[in-house]
Amino acid sequence: FRSPSTTTGTNITLPSYAENELLNAEKRISAVKSTTSISFTFITDLHGDTGPSLAPLVNIDTFRKTAAVGLSNFGVYGGDTFTGLTEDFTTGKVLWNLDFYLSRMNGADFPVFFTRGNHDCNSRYQRAKTLTGQQYYDHVLSSMHAAAVFDQDHPEGDYYYADLAEKKLRVIVLNAFTGKNYVFGYGEDQLKFVAEEALDLSDKEDPEEWQVLFTGHVADTTYVHDEIPY
Repeated sequence: FRSPSTTTGTNITLPSYAENELLNAEKRISAVKSTTSISFTFITDLHGDTGPSLAPLVNIDTFRKTAAVGLSNFGVYGGDTFTGLTEDFTTGKVLWNLDFYLSRMNGADFPVFFTRGNHDCNSRYQRAKTLTGQQYYDHVLSSMHAAAVFDQDHPEGDYYYADLAEKKLRVIVLNAFTGKNYVFGYGEDQLKFVAEEALDLSDKEDPEEWQVLFTGHVADTTYVHDEIPY
């Protein structure tokens, strides 16, 4: 998958509507940007069950170009690479989609942090062929640009943190579901990791100057399909 067309982030030609939106975003960011500001790009819910279709690719390439033109310090992918309506492991299409789309996002010129979505377990109609935590780690999380710290006691938990030292920022990525489609919640192991490890900045020379950003697929089901994110 790692041909020049999927990994190079600098020479991307976008459709005119996407290019216009990118230019508008650049103007808005430039108006408030300072030497201490932090900007990141968020993309989520590709639901690309049909392979390399146009809409997911335009979204991914726009995501990548925000890095290529210097708009963002890092990127976050919020999960749900596919829907799980027709995918199964007998054809290998689930893992193929993961490799294709996420390797393309990894072609961006900034660190990318990946969040596991509820559909990424492939359990909606294929509960007997659920994507395991180990498979998700091998195909997605192990390829992150930035060094991430996982829970040593539960390495397949799909939650972790990573530091951007130059920005004095710690990004904490949470796993908002229990492994079953539309069953959301944070387990005790994950909460313990957050409280005792992820929020511990005592090893920093200036911990009071650091900031923490939490990100995840969804916090709970209260607003899971609301049009306004909370």
